[in-house]
Amino acid sequence: LWFNAKPEDLEDRPLDFSLVLNSVDKTGIIQCVVSDAVNKIKYQNPRDWFKKLNQLLKYKSVSDDEIEKLVEAKASRDILVHNQGIVNEIYGTKSKNQARFSVGERLTISEIYHEDICILLNKLINDIASAAIAKV
Repeated sequence: LWFNAKPEDLEDRPLDFSLVLNSVDKTGIIQCVVSDAVNKIKYQNPRDWFKKLNQLLKYKSVSDDEIEKLVEAKASRDILVHNQGIVNEIYGTKSKNQARFSVGERLTISEIYHEDICILLNKLINDIASAAIAKV
């Protein structure tokens, strides 16, 4: 939504000329560029998401501790989805000091952990939205 409203934040992004040729209008070009940019960002480390977000908003809306908790939650998700719940070295590398499990252990998600992450995500969404609204 941010990039659609402020496409100038993507102005230094390279553009494939075929995108221009295949688009109906400027809005279509912007939507394709935004979609490509967001798709590339989502595969980055969550730390990089917030670095980019802080650059855009010129405001640090999320604490380092909150980012690290989110990084661990995403690393946990990755283990569940891609490694059958068995912790590997990648989890430790991603999670750093927030790691809850060691290599070889089965990762579990307790109800309390799940609730804590839901609360964190809701807080992050509200904090980021407030920062974005204040910026506009």
